[in-house]
Amino acid sequence: MEDNAQKSNCMEDVLRRIQLPSEILKSYHNFGVKDLYDWQVECLFSTGIWDGGHLIYCAPTSGGKTLVAELLLLKTAILLKKTVIFVLPYVSLVTEKEIYLKKLLARYNRSRPLLERVKVRGFFGDHCKGSRSYKENVLVCTIEKANQIFNSLITRGRGHQLGCVVFDEVHSLGSSFNGHLLEILIR
Repeated sequence: MEDNAQKSNCMEDVLRRIQLPSEILKSYHNFGVKDLYDWQVECLFSTGIWDGGHLIYCAPTSGGKTLVAELLLLKTAILLKKTVIFVLPYVSLVTEKEIYLKKLLARYNRSRPLLERVKVRGFFGDHCKGSRSYKENVLVCTIEKANQIFNSLITRGRGHQLGCVVFDEVHSLGSSFNGHLLEILIR
């Protein structure tokens, strides 16, 4: 059984258990995030996600779903040195998330040598057209671009670089616009 320190919902305790650096904690504190909800801690530590398991969860809008995904993303990119793909349905959400993640990682990146920094880049429409190297650690992209990136990585034998895929705003599965493509990606 876990002791009380391990059960804490305090962001500092959670990040210590995940083994993320103190610069990430300082960034979250600057954003006003001090604690997690019980269900967020349960997702992180009672689902087997750190052992290669999959995690699907649902919560109301503004319920804190994305924070769990961010922590998974950060551990994968920083500690495991694997590529993360963060999939969103709309260009506006991609650009918003790209800017946010760059701000979240700014303090961490300033404290690291250039080669150890976590690079974030948004992919959508014609933005980054022709870029097929995917040297960034975190690729924030629309559903269509995620499909292209997956196909490119697999075709070029680089699927092993992928450590985590986050599908946010999955309610767009029912959309006639790109829901079918999202369904194919999730499978």
